[in-house]
Amino acid sequence: MRAIALAVVMLVWPALAAAAAPVASLPYRIAYGGWFTVSAMVNGEGPFDFIIDTGATDTLVFENLALRQNMQPTGGPLRTVFGLSQGREFPPYLAGDIVLSEAIRLDDHETVVLGDWVVDRDSPQGVLGLDLLARYTLFFDAEEGMLHFYPPDAEIDYPAEWRAVALSGHTFGQTPRPLYLLEATVANVKTRFLLDLGASGTVVNSYAYRRMIQRRWPVINLDAEAARTRSQVIDAFDEEETAFAVRARGFRAGRARWSTVILIVHDAPIFEEMGVQSEPFGLFGADMVANRGFAVDFRRRRMMIGPEIR
Repeated sequence: MRAIALAVVMLVWPALAAAAAPVASLPYRIAYGGWFTVSAMVNGEGPFDFIIDTGATDTLVFENLALRQNMQPTGGPLRTVFGLSQGREFPPYLAGDIVLSEAIRLDDHETVVLGDWVVDRDSPQGVLGLDLLARYTLFFDAEEGMLHFYPPDAEIDYPAEWRAVALSGHTFGQTPRPLYLLEATVANVKTRFLLDLGASGTVVNSYAYRRMIQRRWPVINLDAEAARTRSQVIDAFDEEETAFAVRARGFRAGRARWSTVILIVHDAPIFEEMGVQSEPFGLFGADMVANRGFAVDFRRRRMMIGPEIR
């Protein structure tokens, strides 16, 4: 028996030694009506709330933080920020050092200041965008409420029940770095979605919605009371755009499955600028994975999505 036990230890040890270790691990929570939220120090003050936003190319700060720290404009060229409504130009400000951990940080960060995203009379202080997030593989442990930042080339041993979803990178001729898209079939309609964890709800355009109706797939308008809570989309400029909500049966992305999803039907002007208004298109929001473990591997262009946690 001793010889067998020793052999097992000798076989297991190399695998453990080669296992990838995260660069940093931080607690996260779902806050402000559905956003993945982490804490960061800014110029030695804090902690402040920052939203994980895979639909933002850059890390941004909100007006409440800029006023608190008296952030000053740099005088540099205007920068374009794209929201659901349209692209707008903003002057750059010196935000300084944004620190999640000693290893995960942006030093002397220059960015733009947006109006507060107010939810229930409160606002986060900033948004973590792809300029920071895409440096790592992001692993969201829903059971522990932990976000692990892995090196981009890390070999991660995902749980066997997690399913792969392919991603593709696109700039749409608009953005300085690629945004990430996934393909899904929702209510029997093939649809491209922008991976946008900065959207608390999942959005489809009216083109996709009409195709669902034409396919005679079960799509149900929510009752008035439920719709009121899901019928407004707050975009990057803190503007609310009227929409309506539906419940659709059957959402499949790669090998990941959802039996029923709530969709916000909205023709965002930015879809026209992106050139996707005449095809089934949408935003894959934070609600799709709020109660699931998942990972975003930017280097390998894939997501790994676990089953719903009940």
